[in-house]
Amino acid sequence: MKYLKICLFSLLFFLTACTPNRFFDFNSYSAGYYPGFTRNFDTYELPLKVWFGPYMIRQDLGKYRNSLHEFWDKGNLPGEQINAWWKVYYEEKPTEYYYARSFPDQGIQADPQYFWSDWAYFAYISFGPMYINTLALTENHDEEHLRLLEVSEWSGMHYYAWGKESSFYYVVNKDRVNPQREPRNWIEVPGIEITKAQYELLDQRCGKPWLKKRCFMDESFPDLTEEQIEYIRSHEHEDDAYWLSDEAEPPEA
Repeated sequence: MKYLKICLFSLLFFLTACTPNRFFDFNSYSAGYYPGFTRNFDTYELPLKVWFGPYMIRQDLGKYRNSLHEFWDKGNLPGEQINAWWKVYYEEKPTEYYYARSFPDQGIQADPQYFWSDWAYFAYISFGPMYINTLALTENHDEEHLRLLEVSEWSGMHYYAWGKESSFYYVVNKDRVNPQREPRNWIEVPGIEITKAQYELLDQRCGKPWLKKRCFMDESFPDLTEEQIEYIRSHEHEDDAYWLSDEAEPPEA
């Protein structure tokens, strides 16, 4: 009997140790670089918004940042979807609005953590183009969306803006790095430009009590273009209809 207990305990320990563990210390840096942007000091709303799996990225009120911003959280990181929506203010042209959603079969990509692993993950995200230097350049940075911004007189380092204005980018690493020069395999979540009315309706949907459960566009949104309808249909998730129905109940906070 004693031998059996030892065997069962050993088996339980082995299964626990070999099961991927998604609990970790979560640190995130967010960035976004749009030449010509300006800050809107008339409002304290957040211009950059995203549900990154189970997390709502937090930012300082009233500030649009093209610099890096860190926050810390703790929890799990399943392969959940990404829902991002953001606006960019300009001095000399109208405000632009964007929306990006991951495909149903393409949740957050991250290496699994095991029982003996370091439980820290570091997520780096960018709303649209990011600000990088020469050390970050790889084949991943296609020339079509790479724009030279400046050359340092002191070091000779080249600095670039890279990325599509309507796409959301992220990388999940196990080590803390400088995202301006070290993350190289950015994962793109292609997005689409939307109108102010569509952005505001999406904002309402993503509020309490539904939060991320209704945080997506569907064909009931006003003034949809053919391109937007195609994007919505191709990014539709299996449970979308349920969460928009009268049968659904708000999730527990």
